[in-house]
Amino acid sequence: MPTLGPVLAAVFTLSSSGDTVVQGAVLLGLYAAGFGIPFVAMALGLHRATTTLAWLRGNLARLQAAGGVLLVGVGVLFVTGAWRTFFIPVAARLSRLGWPPI
Repeated sequence: MPTLGPVLAAVFTLSSSGDTVVQGAVLLGLYAAGFGIPFVAMALGLHRATTTLAWLRGNLARLQAAGGVLLVGVGVLFVTGAWRTFFIPVAARLSRLGWPPI
């Protein structure tokens, strides 16, 4: 991680220049928590991710077929000009809902 060194150096500088040792310890503790929490979250979510990936792997052929059918369907709509007829009302509804929120 290229930012690990400069960020840690800044945290060390700020924690050493604090008024009390407790302030420095809290700052270093927050840095460590911010650095470690994503790894802990990934470890906790690993079982669910492997389960999801197993389901995706088992249904890959069906998902690819469905994606291919959708791709061909949208292509036919483009070629025939029906895509515009379909999409204009959808775009108008989304616009009234404020989507996309730009």
